[in-house]
Amino acid sequence: MKPREEKKPSIGVHRKRFALALVVAFVLATLFDIVLNGVVLRSAFEAGARYWRPPDELNRLAPLGWLSMLLMFLFFGLLFVRAGLRGVRQGLEFGSWLALASVAGVAGMATLVPWPREILAGMAVQQAGNALLLGVSLGWLYRDGTGGLR
Repeated sequence: MKPREEKKPSIGVHRKRFALALVVAFVLATLFDIVLNGVVLRSAFEAGARYWRPPDELNRLAPLGWLSMLLMFLFFGLLFVRAGLRGVRQGLEFGSWLALASVAGVAGMATLVPWPREILAGMAVQQAGNALLLGVSLGWLYRDGTGGLR
């Protein structure tokens, strides 16, 4: 007689839950970006206008920026779920590691572009905040250990 196998918890992607986590994180990150860049750092961005593309070109390319952020959230979200992470605590830890990596990326950009420190610092805060929002959103929506393929 064959011994009975224990069922292991699924680490698949619950599609609705995953989509909701991405939407929540994306909306929160977009709002955070608007407040940070459009309000808090507005004068720094205006003072550094010479570093940016012309407004018409920026507006035309903005959807590509949103798409890249959404893709980043998608790939990091899949990593979170496939690693079997669950709960707000693990989501916050995951987001913290992503935040550290993001800040390191901004530091690397500082060696390539002559942006003012205020803008670079704002970008670091923005990237770290987005990473934390993603981690907490995923952790919150995957807090009860469910999430099999459905």
